[in-house]
Amino acid sequence: MAAYYHILVPFEVSIQDSPELEKQFVGIYGDDFIWKSDKHIERFSPELPNGKRLDWSYDEKTYLLPEEIVRNEFVAFTRVLFEEWRNLYELKFKGKFYATQMNIQDLELQIAQVQSLLERYPLASDELEESLTDLHDNYYFGIEGISPQFVYQGYPIKTDKHTSLLALDFLHSYEKMGVYPDEYAAMFMLVDRIKEKYDQQFVLAKYLFIAGY
Repeated sequence: MAAYYHILVPFEVSIQDSPELEKQFVGIYGDDFIWKSDKHIERFSPELPNGKRLDWSYDEKTYLLPEEIVRNEFVAFTRVLFEEWRNLYELKFKGKFYATQMNIQDLELQIAQVQSLLERYPLASDELEESLTDLHDNYYFGIEGISPQFVYQGYPIKTDKHTSLLALDFLHSYEKMGVYPDEYAAMFMLVDRIKEKYDQQFVLAKYLFIAGY
């Protein structure tokens, strides 16, 4: 299984237009995500022997977390997340967790660099995604586009219908899924701790989740 665990915060969510998914979306994201657009997606099968095509087209709704929230909270939230990560690693998993660790100075430099990119480019843009990829010694941060058919574990919307997320990736595992169970345990504990302690302080904390893909 060539997949890794990721700790993410979604900033754009697309769902098939259906009452079931709309209800589920509102239950998870309704407090802070706002409508962005509607779109008709056309999907047809190759031509069948009878000359017809199967029609799998559907209507899609897209919602987003206002970019100002991400930009305003990013620095303080990221510092909290990695401070909790450092404390968790040192107290619970010291000598067991084989993952790359930044020193505080390097992490602060990278947080400042990522914040500069967030202020320069829209979240859902190729420019931001490419700039994060090209960022020197970027061990953690990235933009991820995921949908349920590519996620082994942790996709937040439970459905067999069409959905997808764009998310900011804050941390990914060093080992692949299933190689080192303590790595997943530590990441799971981190997400749980951040959501419990900081969901009233940061909007980003409310939507933090861990997924394996």
